[in-house]
Amino acid sequence: MRPGIRVVKSVGALLALSLGLGGWPASLEAASAADVEADENVTAPVILDGVTLLRVRGVSALPAQERAGRIANRIAAAASDPSFDPGTLRIAQTEIGSEIHAGARRLMVVTETDAAGERAPRAVLAATYGEAIREAIGRF
Repeated sequence: MRPGIRVVKSVGALLALSLGLGGWPASLEAASAADVEADENVTAPVILDGVTLLRVRGVSALPAQERAGRIANRIAAAASDPSFDPGTLRIAQTEIGSEIHAGARRLMVVTETDAAGERAPRAVLAATYGEAIREAIGRF
């Protein structure tokens, strides 16, 4: 037998032994569980009048809780404006995402990361969020 083949068989045997002893799959399971826990902690609710409208994700520069608070404040400001008609809420597709506007105010941007987290196309998620915001402003 050639030396190169012996090394390959030895590595294969070690890998098989490791899998048989349960070392590798257990570490994969631990990583998966940690990823799921981390994913659950990166969203925060956007709340208006005690009602959760939607959940948003954060990034290191803008944590989810802070982003959600800013969005809620913008929605509350639009809702407090007696001249704003909720029926005129609009969504604009831009390079950075789907922007939801109340008149000249940008309320929020729905990003690809938001959409991926909800397992929905970005435009569909933006329309869903837009409708939730429209209804909330109408109730405000």
